Amino acid sequence: MEIRPALAADALGAGDPARGLEGSSPAKAAAKFEEMFAALLVKEMRKALPEGFFGDGSDGDIYGGWLDEHLGRAIARRGSLGIAELVERGLVEKQAARGGGPS
Repeated sequence: MEIRPALAADALGAGDPARGLEGSSPAKAAAKFEEMFAALLVKEMRKALPEGFFGDGSDGDIYGGWLDEHLGRAIARRGSLGIAELVERGLVEKQAARGGGPS
């Protein structure tokens, strides 16, 4: 099973050009990255289950993708991984090096 395209498109801002991450704050981009990363972690952990959490077939894939997305979002919002802070710091430093400063 692959991560749902809606999650990847949302995280990259590709689903709606008006909501794209270009020109947005480093904090928003970093938060979206952490959500996507956490969802991928949940997906990989579910692979360890012998029969799948929701069974086999397309229904199981749909519910599994939903679970990955929502658990990933919940994990990211709690800040348990701490990835967003590191990514944001890196983005701010990169902007500063380019002379753009934080937006």
